[in-house]
Amino acid sequence: MVFQRAQPSSIPLLAELARKSWQQAYTGILSQEQISYMLELLYSPPALLRLLESSSMEYYLLVDPARGAEGFLLLEHGAENLSTKIHRLYLLDLAKGSGKGRSAVAFAAHRALEAGSLRITLNVNRHNPAKQFYEHIGLKVLKEECIDIGAGFVMDDFVLGMDLMKV
Repeated sequence: MVFQRAQPSSIPLLAELARKSWQQAYTGILSQEQISYMLELLYSPPALLRLLESSSMEYYLLVDPARGAEGFLLLEHGAENLSTKIHRLYLLDLAKGSGKGRSAVAFAAHRALEAGSLRITLNVNRHNPAKQFYEHIGLKVLKEECIDIGAGFVMDDFVLGMDLMKV
């Protein structure tokens, strides 16, 4: 797995990976209306460009040398109290179960330590089976939160975290 820093030229690929991975991850968990709303909110070209141009954000394509881009990762260093927040970590179904998710979290932890963070955190939908994966690799539930994202939709999440001194 190669972690390739995303560039503005990556926007169409990021949007396509988001569309595919979100359909795979959230069908049956969220309504199609909420999936469409969130894809537009988070992965429209202007939204992606803002994140790519932000000095506190790092966007990566997760690339398998033989198969091409299979996912993406978005980190924010210094999100709160010496933490790095994993805002996005999505893999296409074909890449799951291959150790690539674990590699992506390890890469995020490495980048966090380089940035001076002592913890990584992420949100996961309370009904997303990925929660079990994150717990299996050492993240713990820190709290629950329900975030109003507009248009009558909410993100009903667990916040998970891991102290990096234990990595």
